[in-house]
Amino acid sequence: MGNKLVAEIAWDIDQNQFKEQVRQMIAMARKGNNVLTLPIGPSLESILLILSQVNCDGCDAICCRVSPPDEMVAMTPSEYKMLCEKYGDEGMVSTRLGGAIKMPCRFLKNKHCSIYPERPLACVVFPMQPGGACGASFDSQPLEALAVASYCPEGRKITKAVYMTMWQIKQKIQAIGFEEASELLSKRN
Repeated sequence: MGNKLVAEIAWDIDQNQFKEQVRQMIAMARKGNNVLTLPIGPSLESILLILSQVNCDGCDAICCRVSPPDEMVAMTPSEYKMLCEKYGDEGMVSTRLGGAIKMPCRFLKNKHCSIYPERPLACVVFPMQPGGACGASFDSQPLEALAVASYCPEGRKITKAVYMTMWQIKQKIQAIGFEEASELLSKRN
């Protein structure tokens, strides 16, 4: 899990400028090992929608091989206990909050997870990451937002898609007016 990247997004620029702005934001996040904040508030439904777009087929499992330095995959106490009992504790450590798998992951075999049905929740929800923040609330505090790992190719693809879709919707709403857009969207089946 990287640090937060504070990026100011200009939504009122043309599409090519906006694409370049998003490209630069992603490049900056990768260079600094930061998470990529998505302009979406955190909810289980939002997380499920984002995760439904992740396709790891053909990926070389960078998440399991070269996580950011000194990072490990966190596990709950019950996940740690189950994996230790079933596979032994090699490559895993007990932590204050449960346990963790050291990177590179010992369960990665031929670019595939050898414990896929039993993998920890942190693996199930990857590339989602904690630490997203965007905009500001009424008291000037950043609002909590979803974030994805910048070193994950799918995370970068999703970031581009989310920002470009949001830009298109904002442009359309601005063109037709908020009231008209709200009325149309509330009537949709």
